[in-house]
Amino acid sequence: MKPFLALLGAVLTAGLMMAAEPGTKVSVDRRDAALADVIRDVETATGRKVEAAPAVVAGKTLTFVKSGTPDDVWAAFSVTLEAMCSITLVPGREGAWRLLPYDKVAAVPRPPSRGRRLTVDVVEGAVLLTGGQGNVTVRAGERSWVTSGALPAPPVPVDAASVAPWRLPEAPAAAGVDTRIPLPEVRIRLLGYTEKGDPILEYECNGERRTLDFGVLEAPEIGRQKLVIENGELVLPLNLRLKLDKGTNK
Repeated sequence: MKPFLALLGAVLTAGLMMAAEPGTKVSVDRRDAALADVIRDVETATGRKVEAAPAVVAGKTLTFVKSGTPDDVWAAFSVTLEAMCSITLVPGREGAWRLLPYDKVAAVPRPPSRGRRLTVDVVEGAVLLTGGQGNVTVRAGERSWVTSGALPAPPVPVDAASVAPWRLPEAPAAAGVDTRIPLPEVRIRLLGYTEKGDPILEYECNGERRTLDFGVLEAPEIGRQKLVIENGELVLPLNLRLKLDKGTNK
């Protein structure tokens, strides 16, 4: 009996692994079914484990019909949960995913950003820098910047001697090769708040590779991440790699 049970367990495990193989076509077809039953079908189809507290799924029903790769089905299930049940999926224990109810936030209409930033360095006097959400006063020895439709950044100190050094008669001639590199776009979405009031954020970043005059700058891709921010602060792991060309002696 024991060898048979061991063989049955191996077969079920293999089936689960096959369900999660990239490129495998799977499907889930549940209409007006108990949420717990939909979750079980999604787990089987995608090979992922879902942690669901009984109070979260009790009395809830869901219609979910999707075919495609396990990743396609999982992504569609996540979107459907958020849209129909105000429940999101966040990382749980040992690679599992946890169902988390939340209160949605309404989108606030804002002017479309043109993706450009204006930076102001002040050497003498003061400048009133105005953006779509307000203004700040930038005084001598300070720097601030603003993007379209946003509030200008709080001023930070800047070395006045480094601003346009050509304006100083004793300034040395410029040397070296200078470059300015816009950072990759990071997309952040506030989904809502947990029952405790903690914000739920989703963020992602496209990877980029830029050729410079003296090397190559690489920014890694950050896939879509969803986190509960318990301390009110999120540090994004954006690591930049700069590969410099080898110089030649002349």
